[in-house]
Amino acid sequence: MSHPEDPPTSSNTIAGVSLIDDPDLRSFAGRELGEASRGVILVVEAARERPSTKVLEQAGFTVHATYDGVEGSQWLASMTFDAMVTDVVVGGLGGIELLRYAREHDADMPVLLMTGAPDVETAAAAVEHGAFQYLLKPFPNTRLVDAVEKAVRSCRAARAKSEALQALQELETVETSARVDRGRWDNALRTLWMAYQPIVLPSGKLYAYEALVRSEEPTMRGAGDLLDMAEALDGLTALGRTIRSRVGKFAAENAGRHYIFVNLHADDLLDDTLTSRDAPLAQVAPAVVLEITERAALHDIEEAKIKMAELRSMGFRIALDDLGAGYAGLTSFAHLRPEVVKLDMALVRDIDKDPVKRKLVKSVTEVSRDIGTLVVGEGVETEAERETLMGLGCHLLQGYLFGKPQKL
Repeated sequence: MSHPEDPPTSSNTIAGVSLIDDPDLRSFAGRELGEASRGVILVVEAARERPSTKVLEQAGFTVHATYDGVEGSQWLASMTFDAMVTDVVVGGLGGIELLRYAREHDADMPVLLMTGAPDVETAAAAVEHGAFQYLLKPFPNTRLVDAVEKAVRSCRAARAKSEALQALQELETVETSARVDRGRWDNALRTLWMAYQPIVLPSGKLYAYEALVRSEEPTMRGAGDLLDMAEALDGLTALGRTIRSRVGKFAAENAGRHYIFVNLHADDLLDDTLTSRDAPLAQVAPAVVLEITERAALHDIEEAKIKMAELRSMGFRIALDDLGAGYAGLTSFAHLRPEVVKLDMALVRDIDKDPVKRKLVKSVTEVSRDIGTLVVGEGVETEAERETLMGLGCHLLQGYLFGKPQKL
């Protein structure tokens, strides 16, 4: 709060309504504290001349001043101060009441009480409510500045401690959360199982199963939750290996009867065990179709092509999943030349009612026919969708119309 300049006076003490002009105050205030250490002070004093306000402003503090205790409480509610200096007797709301109010709103802010008529009752109340200092008028200007400097130091130290404790608590919360997540993740891997959804020919005859990951961990029962946690905990490799191990056992038990479609995350292509000759799926590679989702961008198309060639040499076939769900699908389709493409569910849903979707799917089936790629219509739920996809040339169909994922 700015104030008109007051005429010079020789007084250098605060007692009642003394005016202040002390040329040594600035050097006194700065002898131990740098400019960055000055604080924001609330001053509530009865004297209209505001002597304490003038002393503190001259010493370099930022001061908000008022004569009224109620207004002072409003300042406390709306701003953060490094200290408050108040007369014990002040209009509207007394100094002791302000002290109580300050403690409720900011426990770290020091409160300095000033009085020219001390008594046992107010002194006891000051102690009870944690006043930082009880200044008896008259006192030298330098004593006020010194007391406020100490109060600012105390306040900043207390707030730094509070912030450090809060940061520590937040860190402990994060660490606890991480431990809980890790425990849940370990349980998810331990209880992981595979559900299998049928993929059929237009005639309805079973052609293959898609292996879909599930878990008994309550917070990660589905593939989406498992993948989210795997990415968060750097667990994609462990998840991929566990899935392939589970599917390998099922494929070995069903060898020669049906193809098995297995989803791969793009990061799985970086795992050397994928192409290991003694890997679980390697033993049944001719019966396995590896699905690469279009939603997860491949790190490097050329590197992916090399990896695909190696996988094909082992007997695997490659499918591009979710064609139409992202931006990279057609590029991946052109470069990787998959044996199978699976249309994204969004293209299949209500395709019988949407001519634009029909044109898009028709273009995919025509290109696929020319290059010898099978097209799977995924997410089929109605007979109308089934008939439309068959008419557009889809070779295979998958969805709730033919069966939900289940344990086999």
